[in-house]
Amino acid sequence: SFQLLLTFALVLMFEDVIRFVWGTAPHQLGNVYLAYGQVRVGALTVPTYNLIVIACSAGIAAGMGWLLARTRFGRIVRATAENREMAAAMGVDMTRVYARVFTLGIGNSVNALCGLAIGYQIPFLMVISERGRLGEFNPVQTPMGRALPKIFDALGLQAFWLDDAGRIGDVVEGATKLAFSSSLPVAIVLPTTLTGGKTFR
Repeated sequence: SFQLLLTFALVLMFEDVIRFVWGTAPHQLGNVYLAYGQVRVGALTVPTYNLIVIACSAGIAAGMGWLLARTRFGRIVRATAENREMAAAMGVDMTRVYARVFTLGIGNSVNALCGLAIGYQIPFLMVISERGRLGEFNPVQTPMGRALPKIFDALGLQAFWLDDAGRIGDVVEGATKLAFSSSLPVAIVLPTTLTGGKTFR
């Protein structure tokens, strides 16, 4: 409950900051969304882009539902959300769970990055744990691991793989300065060679 209230408070704060910096007037992208064409549904004409967004949203929702309901990691997340003290008493590594949940969203946040962070030039630092690499036992994560560098290239965002734990301070400081000087998000990726990969228990 505390985390939920804190998240909601941060959302309100960031919303006010965005309004203060960029104003309240909406920014229009013209008819860019019509580049995919239109589809007639009965008497209605619907942009194909809208249908793509709806389909992607449904796919993401189904995928997240499967992850939380059908996988061991999802059951741990639900148990931790219900009673983290009991989960910790049962041997769940709470630090690892928090780190994975915090960095899970990169694969599901491309739309937010494109539509909000890049579109409105909002600088911030992303810390992402690498998936689908050494020690990965979840086949669903493998395509994401291969696609991660290409996703950053396609979005025009800079990402830095932190291979040496001794350089954490320098990399974080440099990436933060770069984010604010370029007015764009910058990512720091924690590779499995640094974190030790995954262990199946």
